[in-house]
Amino acid sequence: MPWDDESRALLSKVPSEMLEMIVTNAENYARDNGYATVSMKSIREQMTKLGMDLDEMMNSL
Repeated sequence: MPWDDESRALLSKVPSEMLEMIVTNAENYARDNGYATVSMKSIREQMTKLGMDLDEMMNSL
């Protein structure tokens, strides 16, 4: 599944041991919710549904 530039840039901040899981989960969420591309919108939406704040999480990395 394609990723937009902003969401792809986010991946560079993800620890390598978590990367495969995050990519799989983000792509599954986007696909299951009718998105053609993984975007910051789909990622933020997914994180909110999980009770997480994306900005807070990324600042802790």
